[in-house]
Amino acid sequence: MPRTRLLALALVTTTACGDAVLNQNDPTLQVVDQSLDTANQITIQKVVAPAVGFVVIREDEAGTPGALVGKLKVEQGTSKDIALTLDRAARDGELLHAVLHRDTGTPGAFAFDSDPTIDPPVTNEAGDVVKASFTVAVSGEIDGPSVTAVDQVADPANQVVVAKVVSAGPGFIAIHADDAGEIGGALAYAAVPQGTSSDVQVILPRAATDGERLHAVLHVDDGVIGTWEFEGGGGQDAPATDAEGQVVAAPFTVTLPVVAGPAITVEDQRVDPLDQVVVPEVQAEVDGFVVIREDDLGQLGPVIGHAAVSRGTTADVAVTLAREVVSGERLHAVLHLDSGVVGTFEYDGENGLDPAVSDAQGVIVAGAFVVRFEPRVTAQSQTVDPTDRVVVSEVRVNGPGWLLIQADEGGPGEVLGRIPVQHGTNADLPVTLSRHVRSGETLFAALHTDDGVVGDWEYDGVNGLDLPVEDSAGVAVTAGFEVRFDDQVEVASQFCDPTTRVVVARVVSDGPGFITIREPGQDGPGAVLGATAVANGAQGPVTVTLERPIRQGETLLAVLHRDNGVVGTFEYTGPGTPDEPATDADGALVAPDLVVQHLEVDAHDQVVSPTDQVMVDAAVSDRDGFVVIYSDNGGAPDRALGQAAVGAGSTGPVMVTLERSVVLNERLYAVLHQDAGVLGVFEPALDLPRELDGTQVQAPLTVDFVPTVVAAPQPAGMTVTVALAVSPGEGWVVIHDGTATARGTTMLAAVHLANGGNTDVVVNLGSRGAIQGETLWAVLRLDGGQPGVPEFDGTLPPDPEIPNGVGGVVQTSFLIQ
Repeated sequence: MPRTRLLALALVTTTACGDAVLNQNDPTLQVVDQSLDTANQITIQKVVAPAVGFVVIREDEAGTPGALVGKLKVEQGTSKDIALTLDRAARDGELLHAVLHRDTGTPGAFAFDSDPTIDPPVTNEAGDVVKASFTVAVSGEIDGPSVTAVDQVADPANQVVVAKVVSAGPGFIAIHADDAGEIGGALAYAAVPQGTSSDVQVILPRAATDGERLHAVLHVDDGVIGTWEFEGGGGQDAPATDAEGQVVAAPFTVTLPVVAGPAITVEDQRVDPLDQVVVPEVQAEVDGFVVIREDDLGQLGPVIGHAAVSRGTTADVAVTLAREVVSGERLHAVLHLDSGVVGTFEYDGENGLDPAVSDAQGVIVAGAFVVRFEPRVTAQSQTVDPTDRVVVSEVRVNGPGWLLIQADEGGPGEVLGRIPVQHGTNADLPVTLSRHVRSGETLFAALHTDDGVVGDWEYDGVNGLDLPVEDSAGVAVTAGFEVRFDDQVEVASQFCDPTTRVVVARVVSDGPGFITIREPGQDGPGAVLGATAVANGAQGPVTVTLERPIRQGETLLAVLHRDNGVVGTFEYTGPGTPDEPATDADGALVAPDLVVQHLEVDAHDQVVSPTDQVMVDAAVSDRDGFVVIYSDNGGAPDRALGQAAVGAGSTGPVMVTLERSVVLNERLYAVLHQDAGVLGVFEPALDLPRELDGTQVQAPLTVDFVPTVVAAPQPAGMTVTVALAVSPGEGWVVIHDGTATARGTTMLAAVHLANGGNTDVVVNLGSRGAIQGETLWAVLRLDGGQPGVPEFDGTLPPDPEIPNGVGGVVQTSFLIQ
């Protein structure tokens, strides 16, 4: 083929100063027209970048930068003669544009084309984009498509190299299997650009076999560029053909490296972690396994771990074991074949699969080694909660042992707590102490053996049992750590009984102190109502006795104070005096608030209507219960007349319906009861009255009502109906004749009334009846004489008319229509 001509060089550079002398710090791009030996590699002569960024190469679109065809990350400052590989082969005579961009997004990832707000172009002082345009010529003679492959030793066994590939455009070099001397199925591929590519590496999906014949086949890339779409037919990315129509391919033979005889190199070792050992070197003639086996009186014992190894030499093979090792024990590393399911270790000593490998003399390839580990205890400085428990991060011990927590006495001192530990690694071990720690103190975690009766602590410093564990240097295994805790007060809003007592759920105090209950003040806690001493550490619940009863629903503060005066005596009277309030790390008082309540029922004297209902203003209870209305017996509750359910908290007003009407000026009692039986069902034997400060929770009230008679206009007939007659005791409703303005003297009929409200009272007028157009009167009288016998003939006063309180009597007129 004819050679292409070499174009003349031309410098095209955009700078901050146009044709002026360049400042060495101005953002700059210098690119010359150039002839390419490799069709996809160009050279950027000079870049001055104000920050880390990219040189981006774009196609030409009517004289302006177009589609992206290549990019390269550049560092801040000046770079010269930079080689940049394009995403495709350049075309002879093609105009390209280089643009300088900043790297403002994910470092190293160019995102401008998908999001123009990220990685923008660099501009100079004049606001112009820093770019350069240049022309490329593809120099040299381009041969027709060809593949050159040579017989080779594959090392590693899944990688082959194609010596030379010449492609007329973007393509792929694919490795195909051999099918009776012909090209078989594709195994793997690598992309190649237009032009010549040398020593193209292709990774196979499997290891090649010794002496295997393969085929290197050139494929065109005529689908999505860079995406392998060949499916074995005549579709996309098919094999390339030469001028004679022959597939461009080259067969070659693969051999594997010569491997020395099977061998295992082992060495005694200190292990960490305790369930992993390392075999320094393994030589295998075929793929197999390194197997770790226990020692059985010098012989190979049970399998406790394995790891796969490939043919050849493998260094530093890490093998995870099924258990942690015993320090000082002897193990064996054994080489096994992989003769069953590839990659799956199936040896069980009986099934014949994955057997041990023997050398030329028939000796099993194995090596014995001794493993050891250093005993260790790791304890982190920590914030403790509760304050009599610490947590030790890790303990490693050879055999069962004891973990001790000891006080600091210039070194490990008094034993504050201990727990047994098992052989190997023990993590996150909680140890309960015999006392609360002091915030800021140092403790020691120490390791002892358990070499007497296992599980029995037998150390006394004399008998030689359960001694401190020592490391290989003869130093006792201990770890010092610092413990801290924060002052805390946990208190909930509550019902107080007695009303002079508040319970604080939990107090954590850094040293001895006091928990106080205080009123709120304008600028913080106010008057102290009570104080109780607390010891160092955590305790609770703590009861504080108050100097006055609580007020219903008031808010109080639970304030922690230091005991820094006379120990055990609360002396705080204000700022600057002993036993001042404690503060946290931010200087804030340790003083949560709470709302206090007490059991209560409240009812006022009242005029009732209807006369069988009583209103209770409020009931305050800590649980579900009842308000029960009782009659009076000499100043105390007597008989339950009715009840209503109330919930926890404050409920009110509550209407209670009674089993009878009240008596005029009757004294009653509203009593708070529990609901201890069937929820919502009042069961007197179970739902007993509540007590506060040892006294029944009740409220006395006096009830009254207004005597009333109501009759509506009604039709003529033999009877009339009084809609409502409220009588202060047993009485009568009497029907009189009369006019629209005055009651007559003639009594027509009477009906006896019960105490309280009587509704729809029918009065029979006998043969007279009620005459249309007349006005009748209903008058209320007491039954003050012989019960049930009308005694109101006017000569005796036993059944008097009831006064209405304003100079008249209780009566009403009604029209017969």
